[in-house]
Amino acid sequence: GEGVDYSADYNARYEHGELVSADSIRFDSSQTFTTLKGRTVYGGGGVMPDVFVPADTAEGSAYLSELFYTGALNQFALDVADRERTKLLGYGSHKAFSDGYVITDSMLRELGRFAEEQGITPDPNGLERSRRQITTRLKAGIARNVWGNAGFYEIMLDTDSIYERAKQQLTTSGA
Repeated sequence: GEGVDYSADYNARYEHGELVSADSIRFDSSQTFTTLKGRTVYGGGGVMPDVFVPADTAEGSAYLSELFYTGALNQFALDVADRERTKLLGYGSHKAFSDGYVITDSMLRELGRFAEEQGITPDPNGLERSRRQITTRLKAGIARNVWGNAGFYEIMLDTDSIYERAKQQLTTSGA
């Protein structure tokens, strides 16, 4: 980002409750666009991400939000998927990929370098705090680029805390 102070932006959005629930994100609804795939996007607020990054978790950080909202994380996932497509297809299914593929520390370092080239200031503390989220989202992004949304949600739902809580509720309540 060109001279954008994401930490200040993060704090402002947090104060507005924007990072806590997707419903509270403000868009300028007078500016709507349709993507090539027919998805509606709104001007003035960037592209609405598919899976929201909440700031009220122990794993949230300005660094995670910046990687996510600038599109750097998704672009890097696409690059990795393109570069390793043959190897990735070798898993045979998104389930096997989910079970077997590991995001290594060297990949996270590569993501950090890529992000820095996009103007994102390195933040080792933010990376450490959000490591599980960044790793999960990167893996899910790679899966989406190979197997589509089924691959993406296989990984996101596997580690999604809300999903996990709901699952626990169902199993403990005998439903």
